[in-house]
Amino acid sequence: MLINDGVIKSITPVLSDWRILPVLTVEFTSFYFAKKNFEFNSNSITTIKCAMLSSIVIVPVLSLVLTPLMGFQSTLLVGYDSMLEFGVCMTVLISFIGLYFFDKRSGTVKSWFYLVASPLSLSLSMFFSTKLMQTHGGFSVMLLVSTSNCVLFFLIAMLSGELVKIKNTPPKVYAVVVGTGIALVPLNVYAATMIAVEFITLLKRLSQIVVGVVLDGVIHRRYTLSLKDTLLVISLFIMALIFYNIKQV
Repeated sequence: MLINDGVIKSITPVLSDWRILPVLTVEFTSFYFAKKNFEFNSNSITTIKCAMLSSIVIVPVLSLVLTPLMGFQSTLLVGYDSMLEFGVCMTVLISFIGLYFFDKRSGTVKSWFYLVASPLSLSLSMFFSTKLMQTHGGFSVMLLVSTSNCVLFFLIAMLSGELVKIKNTPPKVYAVVVGTGIALVPLNVYAATMIAVEFITLLKRLSQIVVGVVLDGVIHRRYTLSLKDTLLVISLFIMALIFYNIKQV
């Protein structure tokens, strides 16, 4: 009973904060747009990856504009000395994206709307959820958002007849998905309450690149990261660590 009371007390301030509404909205729309983006543009995976990586630029811009507008000034911030410094940082990140993808083949984009909407909604989701976790505590926000998403997606799957696909999924897949999710929750909560959202986004995208390469090596026995890409990822990771130690406030 004490645990239940504690959970209720931790969630109540989140529910009373009007900013939970945009959090829940963008959380759902980001999943929806990501699904649609893959359905329409799956023949151009490179372009999808490039669009997703662009969140390392979109999130800092959103943070700069929305933090004062949404009242998140008390959260963890990046202390840019001037707009010039901010512009230089964004130029470095854009250059990284360009250098990483310029030599990779890309198919035809069938829906530019979903290609743009997907990383934008994902970036909004990252911004709002992280800022709210830094305001009210990671556990309560994560619990509320995760529960809401699970219930909503279950209802959608039931109404659209996709539960059949879920039932036909091998138990091992369930174990991997659920196990990975449970293992990542504490890491996500810890990162959100200790690191500014700009650095979280950057580290997540770099980690996704590395994980993708590792999985390709394990499953397909091939390694897709060239020497140029390896140097770029390592360089950006080192720069992010240095900038974090100097600029996070």
